[in-house]
Amino acid sequence: MYRLSKRGWQLSAAITMLALIATMSSSAVSTATTIPQAKLPLLISSAGQGNGALVAMALADRVKLPYDYCDVPTSKHLAMGVGLEGFVEGEGAHREIKSTAPKGTPYRTVILVMGASLKGMGASGLSLNQEVSRLKSVIKYCKDNKIMLVGMHVEGRAMRGKPGSDNEVIIDAVAPSCDYLIVMSASNFDGKFTDLGAEKKIPVSVVDKTSEIQTIFQTMFGLPK
Repeated sequence: MYRLSKRGWQLSAAITMLALIATMSSSAVSTATTIPQAKLPLLISSAGQGNGALVAMALADRVKLPYDYCDVPTSKHLAMGVGLEGFVEGEGAHREIKSTAPKGTPYRTVILVMGASLKGMGASGLSLNQEVSRLKSVIKYCKDNKIMLVGMHVEGRAMRGKPGSDNEVIIDAVAPSCDYLIVMSASNFDGKFTDLGAEKKIPVSVVDKTSEIQTIFQTMFGLPK
């Protein structure tokens, strides 16, 4: 099935990305802000249908952080809480339920991993405008229901672009509304995220290695180190 082939290339790309990012070094300052506390249950999702969400999932798994994952949830799915009751899996639509809370428990934290992929959006039957519309609905739901919204950008400079590019459209739709941002130093090469954080009073953690994100997850959710 095409759904499986899509999942296959995503996983392969995510594994390659993890190996690459783990070896990166940079002169940029590492985590430079107080890490806010977050609560479970957690939903990890994609903003732009890139591979970054799979990296976030792999890092969560490494520190035994329970979560649900869904690539294209709507606000209606979020409203169903843990288990995402009513979400129909199919081509370009996946979910993984790893939360330890009872089904239906309201989510307390949502992580949106930013990165636009035309291939990923196409497999999910979404145009860029449709993806932005979905994300705005999800963001509004989080704000209306006091769900902590965390934005991540883990794919570096390759998933950035000039103003108006697909990647920048996704970032601009998500990042300003987040309660906390976690980004790789390679993603913040031009200071976009730290500048945004200063302007909007959003705490920003800039890291050189993905292992630092694992530590951030542990601190955020009070996990043993």
